Amino acid sequence: MNILPESTHLGILKITNVYEYFDIPCLFSCENNSGQIFIAVWIDETENDNEWLYVPVSKVRLKQITSGNIDLRDTFLKSEDNFVLKVTLSKQDENSQVETIVCSEISEEYLPEANQFIESNLQTSSVTRKDSLKQKAIALQREILKITLDFSNIYSSCKNEAPLKELGNILVSLQELFNAIGQLKKGVSTANGSVSQEIKAEARFNIMAVSSGSFVTEIAAAESGNLFNESLANEIIEEFIQVINSSENQEELTKIIKKFKIRAARKYRDFLIKLQTAGTQLKIDWESPIPNKGGSVFLKETTINNALMIINQVQPEPPQIINVTGTLIGGNKRSKRFEIEDDNDRKTYKGAIAQTALNSSVILTLDKRYEFVLEETKKINPSTNEVSCTYKLIRLKLLTKE
Repeated sequence: MNILPESTHLGILKITNVYEYFDIPCLFSCENNSGQIFIAVWIDETENDNEWLYVPVSKVRLKQITSGNIDLRDTFLKSEDNFVLKVTLSKQDENSQVETIVCSEISEEYLPEANQFIESNLQTSSVTRKDSLKQKAIALQREILKITLDFSNIYSSCKNEAPLKELGNILVSLQELFNAIGQLKKGVSTANGSVSQEIKAEARFNIMAVSSGSFVTEIAAAESGNLFNESLANEIIEEFIQVINSSENQEELTKIIKKFKIRAARKYRDFLIKLQTAGTQLKIDWESPIPNKGGSVFLKETTINNALMIINQVQPEPPQIINVTGTLIGGNKRSKRFEIEDDNDRKTYKGAIAQTALNSSVILTLDKRYEFVLEETKKINPSTNEVSCTYKLIRLKLLTKE
């Protein structure tokens, strides 16, 4: 029985490894004379033919598959080149037919079930530093960042090392920034509280490799994208690259910080502070499995300092109007200050009284219940990097007893 196609554009093939065998090799890798590698799985048998599904893979991708980092379903469904090959071998003669199938059009019956992996006893390794960043992104079908830091300005003995605390702080703040941008892209941005586990999972990046010199850390999105490699991680990195590119321009950075809203703005500020404290510049190289996406950005120390000055002057979100029904428990017309307690949750609000409220015909009386209209302004505290809220009493209406 023929196992390999002959006289096709796949070239002269030879089997390199058999991963499953049942009467014939059912799952194997093969290679042609020009070095192109394929993984093949037996998908069907008829009276006249045997049918196989072939997927071309790079050496980098093959390492990931045989290391158990990519399951068999995604091996075919998320092919590096977005196509697979259906190979039909005749049982009667040596005729072979090869049909190209776009990944999005692969029949479900051809695909292995999810979470099935190649069990290889071969010595395998994960992606190596010698592989280019683009190769890795395509092979893994994930977003990859190479982060280059230089701590030698402050830590002169650390040319080939990185101070653990400072490096850890930078990476933690970077992940928190990604979480905040992810929340923003999902349209559920909040100033405080925790980010949902679903968003955290999609925004999570893992460390892939670390090297010395100017200290280099490679990180990859924990999850791959859909069939078109679209993912929340990709959207996050695009926003991240954009804000870094805008950090020298006050007008552009101001626009982005306002678009970021309070949480993402605060997290970007915290990330810059961590870089500033560590005394390091930053270079980011980005590669994506999506064609024509990727690039490099650089943050100099002067840019970091300038960006922090700009952010400190920007109010990320416009004031919001909130309505509160409660009791006036403190007030002073001379100092134009008020304090109220919300009937619902007993939360207290303190702040300034606007002239419009002072000029109204409503008399401010302690321990009376009112409908209050407050203007809430959220700010980033430059000292603590925490969110603080200020309130202004704009209007009020005395509630009569029922």
